[in-house]
Amino acid sequence: MLNKALFLHLLLASLYLKTYAHQSDTLKLYYKINEKTIQRHSTLIDSFLLVPYTCITQAYVIGYADFIGSVDYNLHLSKERAQLISALLKQKLNDISIDTEWKGEIPFSGTVSASGNPYDRRVEIIAKREAISNPVTTKVEQTNKSQPTPAAIPGNDAITSLANLKVGTSISIQELNFISTRHVLLPESLSYLEILLNTLKNNPSLCIQLIGHIAGKPVSGDGYDSDTKERHLSLNRAKFIYDYLVKNGIAASRMKYSGVGNSQPKVYPERNAEDMAKNRRVEIVVTANFSVK
Repeated sequence: MLNKALFLHLLLASLYLKTYAHQSDTLKLYYKINEKTIQRHSTLIDSFLLVPYTCITQAYVIGYADFIGSVDYNLHLSKERAQLISALLKQKLNDISIDTEWKGEIPFSGTVSASGNPYDRRVEIIAKREAISNPVTTKVEQTNKSQPTPAAIPGNDAITSLANLKVGTSISIQELNFISTRHVLLPESLSYLEILLNTLKNNPSLCIQLIGHIAGKPVSGDGYDSDTKERHLSLNRAKFIYDYLVKNGIAASRMKYSGVGNSQPKVYPERNAEDMAKNRRVEIVVTANFSVK
């Protein structure tokens, strides 16, 4: 029987899944007169983006200004506010579409004040969310289910082929996929991680390097990791797999890990979700394999 703490955890996960099955949330960021910088809003944006057991699939950014200043100036100011927020979101949400627009000043009705209307000086972030399975919930739910044999899992042959590859060759495991903006593996990818683990256990002379990739427009540096609040997303995803393998008996000396951000896309430019999925991958390079000459 599940203990009380685990039961409450699963209940909370269920509530999140029902709430965010198909939902949009709006965050309003307010500005001082003539202000357009985003430093004050950074913590609030981070909290808004990271909702447990959900991922953001699309975002909209809309900039506004109040009536102080000329119409042209306010249109330009609302544009700058929106574009700065949009640029920040593109850094944090590497894999999604972000639409940006600006409305200029909002007509004011009421008593005109030199301080303007602080509620009209704003940027709205509208995020479309979808529920995702919680890995803990999935693991518990699967305990009473028969697990598929490795041969029945699509992609199994590609992983097990590592045992027959020469040094310097590599494969990309598309099935090792992660929650958007996070370094937590999706539940449906756990079977592939098990196959990789067993392949390494059955081939003790095999050594590998794990290379993390992310989707999005190629830029310098790495992607933003919502879990660590740092720009090491592709590195952390490779390390997640590395840590799992080490904890399950694979010697650390047999493996290396690194992240290259989105500097090495398989598909560019990305035109759809399928292209993005091809770029969001984990590559495994064989660094030693004494069983293959």
